[in-house]
Amino acid sequence: MPGLFEVNPFGFREARGALLRIIAKGGNLKAPFAEAGEYLIDQVHQHFRQEHDAEGNPWPALSAAYVERARGGEAHPILFVTGELYGSFAYVASEEGLAVGTNLQFDSGQSFAAIHQFGGVAGRGSYIPPRPMLGMNDEDKDHVAQLLLDYLTTL
Repeated sequence: MPGLFEVNPFGFREARGALLRIIAKGGNLKAPFAEAGEYLIDQVHQHFRQEHDAEGNPWPALSAAYVERARGGEAHPILFVTGELYGSFAYVASEEGLAVGTNLQFDSGQSFAAIHQFGGVAGRGSYIPPRPMLGMNDEDKDHVAQLLLDYLTTL
């Protein structure tokens, strides 16, 4: 599954070398990466429900024109007309890392999540402001790191 982001909490130089040595000695990190994937999908869903990014910044409100045209006057919830985007997020865990994202696309092939994550011009030439649903704050990073540390200390 192509992801918007690959999350490797051990991208930090100091920890990466240690993890690679553990993997080389036969350690398999797929289980803790899968646990981290479940946690991060839960966080993505929380961002949708609370309409904010990983840092707690609220998403921009829907434009009045969009609310009237596409929603018949109903403005909320943002990014949840059908629930398809919300339900499309998944993760792929391996022995070496974790990818979290969605492969949902418009008919044109444009990534549905990317246009909402980063903002940009979409179909009909309308601008969509960024409404980041993927991302990790410091608490998320600490949680994922703790999951991996707990696993490694039980090897």
